Amino acid sequence: MIFAAALKGSWREREGSAAMSIQVFISGLILGILLGILLCYVSLQYLNRQRLRGTKREIDRLAEQFQELFRQIDQDKQQGL
Repeated sequence: MIFAAALKGSWREREGSAAMSIQVFISGLILGILLGILLCYVSLQYLNRQRLRGTKREIDRLAEQFQELFRQIDQDKQQGL
């Protein structure tokens, strides 16, 4: 009888620790998924900002090229007259 009671107690402890480990695993899994989503969102925001900066630089460079072209055209017109 004592052995059976001891066996039942250890089974309950094992069942409790298994349930606890499953709960810890699921909590860690959920936390990992949420952190992964957050990291993905932050990295996409960073990449979009970098892309916009590059686009603005390209637009500024094109604007400078057009301004230089129009200056040359104006100079050519003034020299031709």
